[in-house]
Amino acid sequence: MQPAKEVGGDFYDAFALENGNYCALIGDISGKGVGGALFMALTKSILRDRVKQIMDPAAVLNKVNDDLCAQNPEGMFATVFVLVIDPKTGVVTYANAGHNAPVLLAGENISFLDPEPGIALGLFEDAGIRNGNLTLKKGEGFLLYTDGVTEAVNTEKAFYGAERLLSLLKNNTPKESSAAVNSVKNSVEEFFTGCEQFDDITVLSLFYRSGETVCELKPALEDFRIVKQTVTEKCPGSSGAKKALLACEEAFVNIVSYSGASYIKFSCSAGGGVLTVTLKDNGMRFDPFAGESSAEKDFESFDKGGMGISLIKQIAEKTEWRFENGNNVLTLTFKI
Repeated sequence: MQPAKEVGGDFYDAFALENGNYCALIGDISGKGVGGALFMALTKSILRDRVKQIMDPAAVLNKVNDDLCAQNPEGMFATVFVLVIDPKTGVVTYANAGHNAPVLLAGENISFLDPEPGIALGLFEDAGIRNGNLTLKKGEGFLLYTDGVTEAVNTEKAFYGAERLLSLLKNNTPKESSAAVNSVKNSVEEFFTGCEQFDDITVLSLFYRSGETVCELKPALEDFRIVKQTVTEKCPGSSGAKKALLACEEAFVNIVSYSGASYIKFSCSAGGGVLTVTLKDNGMRFDPFAGESSAEKDFESFDKGGMGISLIKQIAEKTEWRFENGNNVLTLTFKI
């Protein structure tokens, strides 16, 4: 999200629901300045609360619309798109309140979704917004955005436009969320170079990993709790998972302590009696399994992670390291 002024009217949110599903939403407020920012904060807060209570996108938007109509003396409105995804099946339920149509990123099929347009929130009671549904396959996703993208203006007074956005994504098919977001951001900024940014620009992307958990962690020891929680949830009651966590902790500590990385990307999947954990970091290039075995090292070398690496090799069924696009990628496979 890149506001045009000191305070912006765009907003987005993404969070887990109690039933195990996930929600993502994006919105744009009609007003500007402090008044618009306050209305944005109110709308976002009500949306999050209602989604957690109701968990149905259309029902949420209809209820929030009634809430805003009852407390909107300035006559502002908000366009909003909400989706809820079941991570076990890839089924997505979505609803639209007058917002820009998202882009569906389904392999070679990159196209605008065609939801019912709906009406913006806060204008009229009884909005009558309805749900749409689709099922994502592994590796497919969405790109959500505000009109600050398509209505960006260049020095020739031309709009960036929806077709330019679609062409960009078709010619540079993104495989993950960060690539999708950065591609759009860089393209739009290049387009309006030499002009003042006209409107807030917000882009949100998500991809379905089919049961695989993917998240970016800080290179800090306390963030290992996320790894522990995820593995425990995927392998409840497994003694093998406890051993796997011991190996994962050794690898995580080595990255935090010695790599100089600014992030660690963690992914995890479990099935068929196998747990696979991948740790990707942008620290200095280092193959932990290269060179002599730990048994041949002197005692001082263990202080640099040698003992931990030996433990990882003993516990893991398979270990693999590669250097890819400036990142160390460590993949550990365990029997559970």
